[in-house]
Amino acid sequence: MSKKYPKKQPVIDNTPVSVIPVEKGINDKGVPFVKAMVTRSEPTSSRKLRTTGVDISKKAYKDHRLLEPYIKSAVLDEFLVAAPTHGICVAKKARMVAGLGLKVISKIDERSSKILVRRYDAAYPEKKKTLDEKEYQEAKKNLGALKLEREKLGNFIEDANDDTTLISIIERAWSDYESHGNLNLEVLRDDKDGVSKLNHIPSSKLKVVISLDRFAYFPSASMIKPIYFKRYGDPRHLNSSTGEFREWKGELNSDSFDAGKDWGAEEANEIIRYVCYSSRDMAYGIPSWYGALADMIGGIESRDFMLRFFSEKAVPLYAVLLEGGSWDEETIRTIQNFFRRELTGNYHATLALEIPTGGKITFEQISPEPRWWPFILKYRDAVRDIIVSCHGLTPAIVGVIAQTGIVGSGSGGDQMEMVKAVEIKPRQEVLEWLFNRFIVKEGLGLTRVKAKFDEIDTVDEQINAQMVSSLYATPSRPAITTNEARKFLRLEPVESEWADQILILDPQFGLLPMDDLSEAVRQKQKADQIAMQSQGVETQPQNQVGSSSLDGTSGSAQITPKAQPAQAPTFEELTSGLDMNK
Repeated sequence: MSKKYPKKQPVIDNTPVSVIPVEKGINDKGVPFVKAMVTRSEPTSSRKLRTTGVDISKKAYKDHRLLEPYIKSAVLDEFLVAAPTHGICVAKKARMVAGLGLKVISKIDERSSKILVRRYDAAYPEKKKTLDEKEYQEAKKNLGALKLEREKLGNFIEDANDDTTLISIIERAWSDYESHGNLNLEVLRDDKDGVSKLNHIPSSKLKVVISLDRFAYFPSASMIKPIYFKRYGDPRHLNSSTGEFREWKGELNSDSFDAGKDWGAEEANEIIRYVCYSSRDMAYGIPSWYGALADMIGGIESRDFMLRFFSEKAVPLYAVLLEGGSWDEETIRTIQNFFRRELTGNYHATLALEIPTGGKITFEQISPEPRWWPFILKYRDAVRDIIVSCHGLTPAIVGVIAQTGIVGSGSGGDQMEMVKAVEIKPRQEVLEWLFNRFIVKEGLGLTRVKAKFDEIDTVDEQINAQMVSSLYATPSRPAITTNEARKFLRLEPVESEWADQILILDPQFGLLPMDDLSEAVRQKQKADQIAMQSQGVETQPQNQVGSSSLDGTSGSAQITPKAQPAQAPTFEELTSGLDMNK
């Protein structure tokens, strides 16, 4: 007579294995049997997205009267690590916008000022009387001031931070803008109230006071008392420890305003803050990739699912068939413990069972391979593409081989040019405005120079050289100056007047600046008239000035032009007849 077994229920005590008897009875040969299924199951409790960072407590927000962000900073920090494609996109955009270099350029017409000063200095006394001395003095003053401002801004760029470079500071700040929706730069002033240093404040640790005129910095979530900062340009004196403004008199931004005495060593520093606008959160901003948030969570969950599968050595579902004999509860528990403890993490686990007389045990694999595997891989690829798209980048830039037919699957150069025009350039313009407005102009008091961030080079060097050659080396009508050509070719400029002028290779007068061509033609015509009059030849006045420079004729006087060069001259040929030290 067959032994009766109690009905078993699936194990739901948060263990990954369940053993369930599914059938019992007597076979055709009159032998009793029981069939049981061993399955690996997930805990019934729902999982939540893990975050490595911890935000400040609700009590801290209330006690310090702080605004809570729409998205917790700890969650935004976690996505940078948990979603690798997102982290790569943020780093790439920060590097392309702010990390390629910074140069100082002039805001005035330096070329024209240099030409004017050189001409005036080189002119004879009689010639100087025909030139405007006032313009000369103004140009000379501008050039002198420009040199001093360029040196001052260059020194600030070199010494803006004691621990790292200015480029690194700004790149970190823009990385916060892309990942958190806001950037924060701490400004330190010198004794003369000018900007002396610049530092990066992590967005995840800076909170906004409800009044919107102060910021509270928490170096760690467990810190009870924050460090306070004020907005850039606020003339009031703020205590960095208490967040209290010194009592002031008069109206802000008026002549009657009196900020009172400062706090000394506890005087708060200023913060330059820029927020990615969103009506959902105007105090903290929301990053542009927010639309991919749900997909990022799905990508993280699919990653964790596969991680658990492989960390358990990819154990599939099994059915354990027990036939014949008398199988007791101890045998079932042994099988259950084997799948729960022994087999997990062990490729060579061994199960020893005592089989009753007439009994038989069979292990049958229900799923020979994980059927979800292709679906998971396809889903993760889709999540990756969504993240890249929300960042405004393309697969090739992020480092992904694009599939034929998807958006952004063109050549690398075409993709980079598109991203540069649509995403990177507008961001650089914003960053340049911030730096030039608040640091260069208001902080350093410089008006003739500005900073410009280096752009991504998407132009092929050979194509660039061919373009320069076509514009510069045309024998009779070049379109650019020598220094403009050298700039295209990334060469240092030549400090001479002729290098800043368009040079004309004239068949009569040889190589000369285009601005001097009309005067040379007039002088030639005058000389021809005097020569012909001295020989008793009557001449007619000539109204067209400069026509001889192109066709070799000058009114009624016939001049035999020099032979045109067979091909475009080289740079050395174009400059061979000029005084390089002039």
